[in-house]
Parts: sequence; C-alpha cells; structure tokens
Amino acid sequence: MTITQDIARPAAPEADDTWRALAMATIEELALKRAEFSADDVWLAGLPRPKDSRALGGILASAKRAGVIEDTGRIVPSVFQSGHYGPRRVWRSLVTAGA
Repeated sequence: MTITQDIARPAAPEADDTWRALAMATIEELALKRAEFSADDVWLAGLPRPKDSRALGGILASAKRAGVIEDTGRIVPSVFQSGHYGPRRVWRSLVTAGA
C-alpha cells in the first residue's frame, strides 16, 4: 500500500455503521439536554471510543449538516490528558427547548 492510499483510508474503519448510529444518537441526546457541549462531553456521556477517536469529528459534522448543532466559534481545552488537553470546539444545540 502506498502512502497516498494510507492517507485516503477512513480515519477509523472499525467505526462501523452501528458505532456511527450510536454516536449520532449520543450527540442528539446531548443536544436535547444541553445548550452547549464539546466532543469531550460526547465521550463522557458514554460513547465507546473506536480505535481512532477522530471518527467522532465526522459525526459532529453530520449533526451540524442535519441542523442538530452549530459551531459557536469558541474553543475550550480538552478535559482528557490523553488528548494532551488540546483544543475542542464548542457546539451549540439547535434542538434544546431554549434554542
């Protein structure tokens, strides 16, 4: 396999349709309960991590396209040391009672 083929492969091939559906359901549940949240909150809600947790980014983008959430333009540090406390985007729910 070439480097180009490796780069073109999905970030987490084991993040199958079942995992993606569970991830979207978790995001939708958080969006119904909270006005704002980050990807860390999705993990803390109990979503199991696939081998490559970057797979969650695609699901958050799908939730944005579906009108469930929108980007607030704010960034917060991760609560996880494993992520080196890196930056996390804050999402605003478009489906909470107050939205």
